[in-house]
This record gives sequence, structure tokens and C-alpha cells, in this order.
Amino acid sequence: MKDGREHNTQTGAVSGGGMTLDRLNRHFEMGRKLRRTQELREALEHNNPPTAPKRDGMPHGTDVSDPVGNLAAELADLGAQIAFMEQEVRKDEPEILRFIEGIEDAHVRTIFRLRFLRFLSWDDVAAIIGGNTRDSVSRMCYRYVRKAERGSG
Repeated sequence: MKDGREHNTQTGAVSGGGMTLDRLNRHFEMGRKLRRTQELREALEHNNPPTAPKRDGMPHGTDVSDPVGNLAAELADLGAQIAFMEQEVRKDEPEILRFIEGIEDAHVRTIFRLRFLRFLSWDDVAAIIGGNTRDSVSRMCYRYVRKAERGSG
């Protein structure tokens, strides 16, 4: 290859990239955590209308709280977490994408794209691929990565 990396024609793996199962799994976990945090923020934004205090003239206890302020603080905190996670995911994605694009087998390449770029569960990957179980798609992935690790090491 032009950039000094070598292509293993047997596995389709690109050596010199240092791609490991551990690295792919860390990326996957960060992507899943990002997606869950985004869903939480969206739920808080859409399912928590501001509450107005009751104006009935009756005392309602001594609790001093600001639900709207608390919600705003929670949303701001989630926004900061999301920004950090998006940065982490974007940082690794180009190299992971290059690794995936180097997979010659279209079936295996699709499994990797669904799992490590769209952050889908093995069950969802198997359902989209069709004709495979969660165990079979995960085995194809792990087998490919082990071969690639041996080929680049």
C-alpha cells in the first residue's frame, strides 16, 4: 500500500494499523454509551415539562427546590458528557473505518460496519444480516480479528 501498511490477502486485514479486538470493543462501548446518553438527554428534554408552583395560598412545606433549574443543570451536564464522548468516537473512527474497508469479504465487512460504526447489538446485527444467529456473527467477527492480529504481528 502507498502509506507503508501491508495488506494480508488471506484475511483482507491491513497490518500496521494496530487494530485489536480490545480497541474495537472499547470503541463499541464508547459508542453505545454515547447513544444511551443521547437518548437520556432527549427523554429529559421531551418528557419533563416545567412545573409551575401551586398558587392556592396554602403552605406546601419547607422544601426549597428549583425543578427547572435542576433539569437545566442535568441537561447541561449530559451535553458536556455527549460532547466528550462524540470527540472520543470521532478520534478513533477514521482508523476503524480504514480497517473495516480493508475487509475483502462483504458479509464480514457488513458485520463490522453494523457492530463498530452503528454500535448495534449482536442480536440486531444478526437480524439485519439475516440467516445468522448472534453467536455466528460474533464468531465471524472475532475469528477475523484474531487472524488479522496474527497477520500484523
